Amino acid sequence: MASNRGTRNWILVTLYVAVSLMTQAFTVAPGVVSANPDVPLPNVMIMASGGGGYGFNVTNALGKYVLTQGLTAGTYNVTAMAEGYIMQELGGIKVVVSSETGNVNFSLRRSGGISGKVTSSATGKGVANVIITAYTEHSYGWFAMTDADGNYKIITNLATGTYNVTASLPTGFFGKTVSGVKVTAGAETKNVNLILDPSGIITGKVTTKTGGKPLEGVTVMAMSSDDKGYTGYAMTEADGTYKIETGLGTGVYIVLAQQGLNMNQVQDVAVTAGKETLNVNLTLDVTPPVPSGTIKGRVTDASNNPIVDASVSAGDGDATTDENGYYEITSGLPTGTYTVYVDAHGYEPASKDNVSVTAGSATLNVNFKLEKIPATKSGRISGTVTGEENPLASKQASTITCSTTTASVKLGEPVAVSGAVTPAVSGATVALLYKLGSTEVTRQATTGADGKYSDSYSPSATGSWTVTASWAGNTQYSGAASQAATFTVSQAAPTTGGLKVTVKDSTGKALVGAAVSSTTTPSGQSALSGVTTSDGSVTFASVAPGSYTVQASMSGYVTNTGTSSVTAGGTASVSITLQTQTTGGGGISGGGIPGYPVEALMMGIVIGAAFLMLLRKRSSSTPPVF
Repeated sequence: MASNRGTRNWILVTLYVAVSLMTQAFTVAPGVVSANPDVPLPNVMIMASGGGGYGFNVTNALGKYVLTQGLTAGTYNVTAMAEGYIMQELGGIKVVVSSETGNVNFSLRRSGGISGKVTSSATGKGVANVIITAYTEHSYGWFAMTDADGNYKIITNLATGTYNVTASLPTGFFGKTVSGVKVTAGAETKNVNLILDPSGIITGKVTTKTGGKPLEGVTVMAMSSDDKGYTGYAMTEADGTYKIETGLGTGVYIVLAQQGLNMNQVQDVAVTAGKETLNVNLTLDVTPPVPSGTIKGRVTDASNNPIVDASVSAGDGDATTDENGYYEITSGLPTGTYTVYVDAHGYEPASKDNVSVTAGSATLNVNFKLEKIPATKSGRISGTVTGEENPLASKQASTITCSTTTASVKLGEPVAVSGAVTPAVSGATVALLYKLGSTEVTRQATTGADGKYSDSYSPSATGSWTVTASWAGNTQYSGAASQAATFTVSQAAPTTGGLKVTVKDSTGKALVGAAVSSTTTPSGQSALSGVTTSDGSVTFASVAPGSYTVQASMSGYVTNTGTSSVTAGGTASVSITLQTQTTGGGGISGGGIPGYPVEALMMGIVIGAAFLMLLRKRSSSTPPVF
């Protein structure tokens, strides 16, 4: 890549700072407790690491934070870090899956400040992109990078004390340190300026001793052979070339190339500050690596934000994602098919199979979108960060408003909330905190180009609610919180009613197991169907208001119907009496012949008797005729 040298130089600088952090005793300075009252601190970075997990978030304008994902069960160190304050770390924080560890609170103390300018001794102009570190004899403080004009300001993690201020590995120059810089918490020590002398430059190429093949990734160091202590280093590119352009004053150097246990050196290399020494070439007695292909891609989270320092590997090659989430595996990949693995703290690991690679070519867009360790596998950490107001902050003040469109809503109805950030900030994330007693619900909204935001929320319980809006600020404006807006949620008027149907026999005895169904219902109401229980009743809940006709039936009884009207919020009742069916099989007293009423049978018997009597009279007076 064209930017490979710049990227590697940046990596070297980053490694230098990391080494400083690890080799110097890191302590969280106690600071000075002020009589000034603490206030909630917005935009504080909260990081939890340990226990096999990692999580981070920032505080809102109320100083509150919650880490919701990425925290597997275990014990964590939680660190709070904010510009203008001393870092603070709390250890031994236990996390249990599906549980919240609350009240992990911080009270941050003010940092002191150091500011100045870095210029070139040759031109007098400011030097950009130089890392400036501040540290005491026993602990690391913090760092900053110079802007386009060479200015810098360090206002984080500097407790009252005396510091060394160093320009670390400035490209084109050799470093410089100013000692004895006194710092007081809450105040800025200005004009700590550094004038840098130009570095000499050594360039060359590293190849194999046999065959002259270029070697990539070889560390090349230059060390002055006198007592001046000048050093510089670089790594070879894919074509074996290198360029050391940092930390080389005028003098005589030993240039050393090393790869693993193999090394070689060139002595008596003369260097002049501000000039380039060419063709300092070295060979190593190593076997050149098998020609490799390249795999490139990007690793992001579910919201497409870059994941930094994710580990990516395939075959015998590996890489780490940069600050934008990009990675590039350039070695250990002969022609073939590979599985690419990616892993990052706080995220579920992922892989892709059957990634085809050809030696000498690049396989592009092998991208990953990682999911954070889900809540089902994660615990939570929450708390509040407060501290003294920071006099070193250079941000402008802002305000935020919050109001509701109505003072009351019915349960189940939404309440509309709106407000604005002033001065208008587009795309700002607004945290909305809805509260009812101990119940808290946090929602988010985003401002438009005019700084305005809106939200619609349906509360889940009745009572007097409050809602507060806050935003954490940005690089230009400090965060702010609104006054609380109030609204009342009342029980919604009922829109349905109930219908209770009771079924009894002619003696008033409850009939259990009687089938009840509707024959007519109001428009839009589905048919009703049920069976009576132990008290002879069945109740239909949440039915539409209106008139209902229901029928009840049961074996051995004559089906009957009843009618009632249902009103919203009430339960209507209807009672149905079922008569016993009468059936034949036992003479007249047995209930008659099936299908014929008892009265009809009685009438038939009477008529038949009368007819027989008439026949007898006629037979006694007149002989029958045949």
